[in-house]
Amino acid sequence: MNPVPLLDLSMTLGFLWSRIKALISPKISLLSVLSLISMILAIPVTAYAATAPKITAQPVSTTVTAGQTATFSVTATGSNLFYTWKKNDVAIIGAKAASYTTPATTLADSGAAYTVTVKNTGGKVTSSAAILTVNPEPTPTPAPPAITKQPTNKTAIEGTTVKFSVTATGSGPLSYQWRKNGADLAGANLSKYTTPPTTLADNGSLYDVTISNSAGSVTSKTRTLTVNPAPTPTATPTPTATPTATPSATPTPTPSPIPPVTETFMINFDGSQLEWDIYLPSSSMPAGGWPAVLLIHGGGFHGGGPGAGTEVANDLAAAGYVALSVTYRLAPAPDGVTHELITGQLDMYLDRKTGTFPDQTDDVGNAVHFARTPPPTSLLFGLVNGQVGAIGSSAGGSHAAWVAAHGSLDDDRVNVAVSLSGPYDYVDFDDAWNPNFKANLLSYVDVPETDTEALKAASPAWADLAGISPLFMIASLDDPMPPRQIPDMVLKLVAAGVTNYQQLVIAGGRHGYDNWSQIDIDGVAVKTKALEFLAAGFAAAP
Repeated sequence: MNPVPLLDLSMTLGFLWSRIKALISPKISLLSVLSLISMILAIPVTAYAATAPKITAQPVSTTVTAGQTATFSVTATGSNLFYTWKKNDVAIIGAKAASYTTPATTLADSGAAYTVTVKNTGGKVTSSAAILTVNPEPTPTPAPPAITKQPTNKTAIEGTTVKFSVTATGSGPLSYQWRKNGADLAGANLSKYTTPPTTLADNGSLYDVTISNSAGSVTSKTRTLTVNPAPTPTATPTPTATPTATPSATPTPTPSPIPPVTETFMINFDGSQLEWDIYLPSSSMPAGGWPAVLLIHGGGFHGGGPGAGTEVANDLAAAGYVALSVTYRLAPAPDGVTHELITGQLDMYLDRKTGTFPDQTDDVGNAVHFARTPPPTSLLFGLVNGQVGAIGSSAGGSHAAWVAAHGSLDDDRVNVAVSLSGPYDYVDFDDAWNPNFKANLLSYVDVPETDTEALKAASPAWADLAGISPLFMIASLDDPMPPRQIPDMVLKLVAAGVTNYQQLVIAGGRHGYDNWSQIDIDGVAVKTKALEFLAAGFAAAP
C-alpha cells in the first residue's frame, strides 16, 4: 500500500479528530491518534516533506542593443517555488517570477551577471550566471540631400530685390551654396537667397543652388531672373483727411473715397502686364504707412477683372487700408477656344497656354511681394507699412487661400486672408451641384480629370497648411460654389493642427463679393466680421 501523507490525512480526518479530542484528554496528540488508526487500518504514516527544487533549464546569456530590454528565464521542477533574481549578486526588487525583463539597457549594463535563486520548503538552488552584453546603437546611414521644392523663376523691377528659396530633406547638417550664372555667390549659404537691388544688367541671369551633406550633394534646377525697367511714375493723389467739423449734434460724415489710380506694378517674362487699382484711405496716414489688402477678382479662372471689387475696396479704404484690386493672367475658357487676355498676355508662350496653373498664383504671389516692398518708383512707396492681406472672390478666393499657405511672410505670403466663395479642393468636383465648376478647374489646371496629383498640387487644401496665415472662409447656403468646399478645407486644417481659421455660411444664394454686404443671422454684416478678422490678423502678425 502506498504511504499516505500526513497532511492529506489531516485534511480528511480533521472533523473526526475534533470530535475525538472533545471526548478524550486534550493532551493526546493528533499523531498518536493517527498512529492508532494506522495500526487498526494497517496504513503506514509518513511525514509530508516538499521536494527540493531542481533547475532543468539555466538562464542564457544574451546580447542586445542599447535602448532595448533583455529577458532572462529559468525552468525548475518542484512545488510551491519562489524566485529571486539578482544582478551582480544584488537582489532585484520585484523580480520574483520565472522570467525577468530588464528596463531599457544602457552601455553601462554590458557585462552584468544575472542569476536566480529558486527555493521552497524543501530547499533552494541558484542558477548559473547569464551575462548581458549591450552593444552601442549602430550609427544610422546618413540620407543624402533631396530637393522637395525647387526654386522658381523670378521677375523684378529694377532697383528691387528678389528672393530665391529651396526646400530639401536629408541628414543634417545641410549646407547650401547659391550660384549666379555658374559662379558661387559669396555668403549665399542658406536655404533662401535675396539678391542685391537688381539692375537691367541682371536680366536673364541664371540661379541655382547646390545642397550638400556627408552623404552627397544635389543641385537644383536653374531658374531665370527677369528684370524689367522701372515704370515711369505718375502723379500720386495726396491723401487728405476730411476736415473736422465743429462739434455738434450732427454726426461726422464718412470721408469720401479717393478715386482709384491704376499702376502697372510688374511685367512678366511673357510680356503680360500686371496692374492694380490703388484705393487710398482718405484719413491721415499713420506713422510707417497703412497696411495693404489685395482684392483678387473671380471669374471662373478665365474671366473677370479688378472693377468687380469696387464696393469692397472703398470699405477697406474707409477702414484705413490701402486696397489694391489686382489683375492676373487668365486661363482659357472651358470651351477650349475662347481665351480672354489681360494687357500684354499672349495666348501661347513656350508651347503652353498662358494663364494656367501656376501662372495665376505666381502673379498673385508677386503682387504680395510688391505690395510688401514697393520699389521707389511705385506709387505705393512710402505709403504702406509692409503688412499685406488678401480678400478674394470665387476663383480669387482660392488664390487668397493659396497666398495664405504658400511663400514666406517676409515676401510673398499674406499676413491674413478672407475668401468669399472660394474653391479649395480641386479633386472634389461635386458635379451634381454645379457642373461648370469641374470644367473651370480642369481648364485652369490644364490636366484631365484623372490627373489627381496635378489637381492636388494646385489646390490650397492640399498644401502644407501647418504654417498657414489666418484664413476666414465665407459662403452662402445656396452658393454656386459647391458647399463641400469649406468642409473639405476645414478637415485639412484640423488635420494639420491649425486653429487660426474661421468659417461662415450665411442664408441665401449669393456668390463671391455679393456676400460682402449681406447680414448674418445675428444681425451683423458679413463685411463687419471680415474687417474685424483682418484687423485681428494684422495685429497678430509678426
